[in-house]
Amino acid sequence: MKIKNLIKKSAFVRSFKLDKRFFFVLLLDLFFILLLFSLVALYTFILRGNLDEMRPLDDSAKRIKDMMEGNLELTPQLEGDMDLVMSALKVFVSKMALVSILFLIMIIMAAGFIRGLVWCRILKEKLTKKIFFKFSILLFVWNLLWSLMLLIIVFGLRFRVDIIQKIAIAEFFLYIYFSLIICPIFFRTKNVFGAIKESFYLGASKFYLIIPSVLIMWLILMLLSFIRVMLSSLPSTLFLIIAFVLYLTYLVWIKFYINLVIEKIYT
Repeated sequence: MKIKNLIKKSAFVRSFKLDKRFFFVLLLDLFFILLLFSLVALYTFILRGNLDEMRPLDDSAKRIKDMMEGNLELTPQLEGDMDLVMSALKVFVSKMALVSILFLIMIIMAAGFIRGLVWCRILKEKLTKKIFFKFSILLFVWNLLWSLMLLIIVFGLRFRVDIIQKIAIAEFFLYIYFSLIICPIFFRTKNVFGAIKESFYLGASKFYLIIPSVLIMWLILMLLSFIRVMLSSLPSTLFLIIAFVLYLTYLVWIKFYINLVIEKIYT
């Protein structure tokens, strides 16, 4: 009976007790994915539009290239071409830098709001302006921290590609591991840097309690991959829809499961 009760009370079993929250989170995650695709499509459209504005300079750029290869001598016309191309490049870079910053802010704010709603719903809390603002900062700082770590490694190893690839893969898995636990930790601490510190501390000191859950997630992912292969004979559109729903449901389940794991560690 004790073993049976332990199984019933385990985070894994409890994570499959579905209620309205699960489907609400599923819809929010779906909306977030569609929003991201829309933003990426809009960014690509703007980028192509700016690149099209550069096309009239193709002839000037070709003449400059011929001069640099020694096929043409510097002439007043080439000097004018160089000034024209440089001016256009400055405008293009300035425009795209501004657009990129705006899109980055939009993505961070959207992630802060939608993912904030997700975690507040999982924890049965209310998303306030203060929590939304702090969570958005957390997402920015967290991803910036890991990006800076990678850049330091790249420059520190002087672009030795073979070693950098191995370290980048290791960092990617560490990023996934710690990112799994930082959100449920943040919504318990409500502190940006406290959550980062606590995530690294718990992830390192309590890894023996978290790793089994990560392995379970991996095994279920392998099971889903096997199911995907089994369904590959279906019509392509139907196959893509089923695969998308399966993986989206899996990503939503992970949130509920890891929340219960962290809850158990905290209590």
